[in-house]
Amino acid sequence: MNPNLQWEVEQFLYEEARLLDERRYDEWLALMTEDVTYEMPLRVDRLRRDERRYGVRDEIKLFDDDLEGLRARVRRLKSGVAWSEDPPTRVRHLVSNVQITPGDKINEIVVTVAFLVCVSRMSEPATLFYGQRRDLLRRQDGGGFRIARRTVLGDQSVSPSNNLTVFF
Repeated sequence: MNPNLQWEVEQFLYEEARLLDERRYDEWLALMTEDVTYEMPLRVDRLRRDERRYGVRDEIKLFDDDLEGLRARVRRLKSGVAWSEDPPTRVRHLVSNVQITPGDKINEIVVTVAFLVCVSRMSEPATLFYGQRRDLLRRQDGGGFRIARRTVLGDQSVSPSNNLTVFF
């Protein structure tokens, strides 16, 4: 794998994390392709003999958004009427273990990362979300990457929060 590509992808992911941490949602939305899919299947504990895993069409998802769905979530966060965001939460996104494989198309790559999202609000104990993300990044004509698909695979089978106002 080209070490420059590894560095470029990591810098893209770090910049995305910073945009989210700083609530720069419009700039974050600009990182998405027009046909983006952004989903988080509900983690279900199953017996080993049950071979079904993620990707099954009838899985329940905590969210399953396209670009318009992401825009609607951002509009709500910016509206001032999202009570769970008043005062705004403090969020820190950490990504690591970045692995890159070729995508199906010449301008696409699949990126798998481990993530940790720390959410602090008022005097409440911090809420932690952690797991793995599988992203499809598409290189644009200008040379930069855009997110074409994100699947968030949380390690927790029970959401640690009563609301999901954060992006992963």
